[in-house]
Amino acid sequence: MYYAFNNLPVRILGSHEIQNVTEPYLFAMFCLFYRDVLAQGLKGKYDYPDGITIGQSCLHLRQAYTSWDIHKYPGWSHYLPMPHHVQSPRAVSFVVGETEILIKKF
Repeated sequence: MYYAFNNLPVRILGSHEIQNVTEPYLFAMFCLFYRDVLAQGLKGKYDYPDGITIGQSCLHLRQAYTSWDIHKYPGWSHYLPMPHHVQSPRAVSFVVGETEILIKKF
């Protein structure tokens, strides 16, 4: 989908650096990977994309995304929720609606 709107998707990976900037935003017990992702965001290493998107995931990733979005990210952001019951008749229309909201941000 991103390619269709002339956007290059980039995956954020761990940097294996000390994350000394995340303490005010995430609990120390949170996963090291997500603390690393947030540290990179707060340090501006991923300021070049036009936007960031996160799919429904664990609480630790959601908090890292939210903290990055609130405190540092200069572009658009979007949280893409997924239906809990994917076999439901309403699941397809839900995903289509959420995708349309995302497309408007491009």
